[in-house]
Amino acid sequence: MVRRPVVPLLGLMLLVSGVLCCLLHSQHHLDSCEETHPLVDPQNRCILSSMIRSMRQCKESTFALIPERISRVRSMVEAIEKYRQRQMEALGDTYHRKINALRDNYHSQVEQIRATTQHQKENVTQHIDAIKENYNQQVNRIRDYGSRRAEQLW
Repeated sequence: MVRRPVVPLLGLMLLVSGVLCCLLHSQHHLDSCEETHPLVDPQNRCILSSMIRSMRQCKESTFALIPERISRVRSMVEAIEKYRQRQMEALGDTYHRKINALRDNYHSQVEQIRATTQHQKENVTQHIDAIKENYNQQVNRIRDYGSRRAEQLW
């Protein structure tokens, strides 16, 4: 009969850490690491057995919570997506409202400038007409005066 070496506490810890690593990956490996593992010292078998039992319970409770967590994450993602959509709609509405206000302001300013320009043109035209009329009156007065003076001299 070949005597197998007894695993010291450090070896037991390594074995348990291997079980922990495999806990999330495969139930098969956890089943193969039973307390009757050939390298486990009989004194440490009860410790390993209780650890494996608690790991199984932890795994079962953890995986029982996963659908609830997934549901919560999904609802959170949906809420974030709805919030993003509302923010984008609000941003688009604000953008269009400001662009329309800017466009209206621009058109009103253009109309004011056109009205002011038209008013100034009318004022200049009236002023020029008044100058022409005054000039023609002066020319007519000078002609009248010149013709009267010419008659006096003849």
